[in-house]
Amino acid sequence: MNDSFSNDLDIENKIIIKGREAIGRIMSATPAQLTDKAFLLSCLQQFGIPYCDWEGLAQFNNYINPVNFGIQQIPTEFADYLLFAGQHHPKKVIEIGVLFGGVSVFSAAYFARLGGLQDYICVDIHDNFQDFEHYASFLPIRKNMPATSADFYGQSFDIAFIDADHSYDGVKKDWLNVGRFAKLAAFHDVRGREHDHLNGGVRRFWLELKAAMRNHASIMEIAHHPYIDGDWMGIGLVLSDIAGKRVA
Repeated sequence: MNDSFSNDLDIENKIIIKGREAIGRIMSATPAQLTDKAFLLSCLQQFGIPYCDWEGLAQFNNYINPVNFGIQQIPTEFADYLLFAGQHHPKKVIEIGVLFGGVSVFSAAYFARLGGLQDYICVDIHDNFQDFEHYASFLPIRKNMPATSADFYGQSFDIAFIDADHSYDGVKKDWLNVGRFAKLAAFHDVRGREHDHLNGGVRRFWLELKAAMRNHASIMEIAHHPYIDGDWMGIGLVLSDIAGKRVA
């Protein structure tokens, strides 16, 4: 084994351990800490963001890991999402599109510590989940890979977090398969323009969904978009008391 490869493994192991420690802080957090955004952000910083050079994350350089481990989110947006979603004490959650599993692990730990989480289902067409066996040993998370939202059509969930195929047709299918049946449907990248060439992408679908659901659902956007050239990322939330009874 050459020195460079050995050093890379050493760095990756340190990042994985750092992530485990961050989740450990969540699992031992007090009720007051669980509603403290500053505490959540400190845990998110320790857990980190997978390596990327996106200009929109320049404000969060101290969150970025040098390896593919962490949450692919704007940390402040994700913290606000957790604080809102956690108020509903979800028992059953599905995440469509998990990438390296950072959102899955952090969300599952947070919801489990709040109490009530029974099942967190991770769905993707590829399995790139980092350190899954460790987290599955104490969190109620399970992988369904390779799979898509179609494999869960019509099932009810407290939360459906949709962050998979970012084309207009792809995100619409995820909504029709699982999102509309969830009490809370969350969509990532509702402000992003980088997928507009994909028949309008998530942004187009989100604009249409807001118009279709505005009379019978609470609709919110968490969008801090620090990207200097326009809107970026963002999390859209649809909270409905009549989940599954309407189709947009």
